[in-house]
Amino acid sequence: MTILFSAKSYVAKRATSTGAECMLVRRLVLLLPCLFSLLLLRLSTHLNPDPTAAAPRFKRTPPFPLRFRHDGAFKILQVADMHFGNGAATRCRDVAPEVGGARCSDLNTTRFLRRVIEAERPDLIAFTGDNIFGGSASDAAESLLKAISPAIEYKVPWAAILGNHDQESTMTREELMVFMSLMDYSVSRASTRKGWLAQP
Repeated sequence: MTILFSAKSYVAKRATSTGAECMLVRRLVLLLPCLFSLLLLRLSTHLNPDPTAAAPRFKRTPPFPLRFRHDGAFKILQVADMHFGNGAATRCRDVAPEVGGARCSDLNTTRFLRRVIEAERPDLIAFTGDNIFGGSASDAAESLLKAISPAIEYKVPWAAILGNHDQESTMTREELMVFMSLMDYSVSRASTRKGWLAQP
């Protein structure tokens, strides 16, 4: 590759110029790579060769602080032991085929959670453990995202703790808590204190 113009050679040739001109050229030499990098980053989101890749974005957060309603109520929906696996591919356990076991899957849990959210309109959803069933979840992050998706879809603030089955898949308890803290509308936080999974 032939370089037709070199900013460094230009700076050297212009050494006899005034100090202000030299300072301007030096700033341009430093600024151009930064601007070029920003341009490439911006273009990469539009010219992404992988159409399935998600564009970078910021976490959607609930309004803080969480507040009581005008009537003084604050409704919390507790959801426990969903044991979410791989969505439609995970069949319900302990449901006989004659009562619908063949059609039963994690999607039943998702539909049920949507109906409860629509009926109750909670101010906060508390997922209280065994959100996913590690033995059935081939990708813990994907399963957790699907399990929590109704809360995100309805833009309801939510928090979660982990049960004994959550970490039996592809992520540790600490990784799961960090992942949940970064999900949309989550108020969960991973603690830096060893042994604690949420801040008091």
